[in-house]
Amino acid sequence: MDRPDRPLSKHGIALVQLIETREFGPVVVTKLLKGEDQIVSECPVMVADTTKPQLFGSALTYARRYALAAIVGISADEDDDA
Repeated sequence: MDRPDRPLSKHGIALVQLIETREFGPVVVTKLLKGEDQIVSECPVMVADTTKPQLFGSALTYARRYALAAIVGISADEDDDA
């Protein structure tokens, strides 16, 4: 299976996703980098209880997936997990 960042790296674009904390809770900070240029987006991690690792991990995975899709302007794969 191809990694989702291959089309980006093929064009010299790096993808970075970090977890940061804001006053309202955790966010995924997604960055596209090329040379000195960058595009940055923040997506809140929507989880009721951040102290439960499995719930937080699941919410983080969804936030990363949707943040990536949004920043590159594509739709995420259909979710059949629910």
